[in-house]
Amino acid sequence: MDMNNTNEQIIKDFIQAKYNKEAHVEARLMGGMSNFTYIIVFDNKKYTFRIPGKGAQHFTNRATEKTVVEAIDKYDFQPAPILFDVETGYKIAPFINGISVSEMDEKPLEDIANILKKLHSIEKFSFDYNPVERLNNYDTLTNNTDLVYQALKTKWLDIYEKQLKDIPLVPSHGDSQTSNFVFGNDKLYLLDWEFAANNDPIYDIACYGNANFKHALDLIKVYFDNPGKEEYQRLYAWRMFQCLQWHNVAKYKHQIGLSEDLNIDFDFFANQYLDKAKGFYQNYLDEK
Repeated sequence: MDMNNTNEQIIKDFIQAKYNKEAHVEARLMGGMSNFTYIIVFDNKKYTFRIPGKGAQHFTNRATEKTVVEAIDKYDFQPAPILFDVETGYKIAPFINGISVSEMDEKPLEDIANILKKLHSIEKFSFDYNPVERLNNYDTLTNNTDLVYQALKTKWLDIYEKQLKDIPLVPSHGDSQTSNFVFGNDKLYLLDWEFAANNDPIYDIACYGNANFKHALDLIKVYFDNPGKEEYQRLYAWRMFQCLQWHNVAKYKHQIGLSEDLNIDFDFFANQYLDKAKGFYQNYLDEK
């Protein structure tokens, strides 16, 4: 199945029906496990058009995402979408002519720390991330009885009860990896707020290390003047959680046939995330 051709036709039909305009699809933006995002042009303007992938509704809540998008609008973290459809998950937003931080050799750590600090200081959202409930929901969805996963989950839950659950919560992006930071017009933008909720601020620093954990280790030293043992423990513990979370997402996508449909080995990524979770648990122990 050629998802790109199918999605391009969906976009063209949608723009025609909604705006009575013809749309040209320029390219698909790569990255992420949950959505298809395309650069499109209509009415002589360039936009991004998001189409949620198969099964994405199990991992994101479009109503709460829309609440976040509306709440952050006055802070200029991202260009306001011109359309956000809760039912379909379609989102159309002005295209930023810039460069993703993921493509930059020298990461603008001061700018990244500052935009996260700004986010972490605004008025709290109306809902929390609820990591325990979320992880339980995810592994119920996948019927995850893997003994290694269950053992690691038990270890993380123990860490959470003893060290993480009473941390004061702040507005958090929830998926602040390098690809979601984009420099455009001499300004840094933070995009894609699907996983935003109140959380430990260090959660976002851990997310920043998704592709390369060294990035998180670099950022924590800029975000905090002098991070100590506790901050590093929380960093490793949250990255361990994130790997368990994404293990379940990848596992589910393999189970529903997306490995074959998209020619992406999600089973490989699921196992890779589990191996990483083991490593971050050891990193956590080494900090104790």
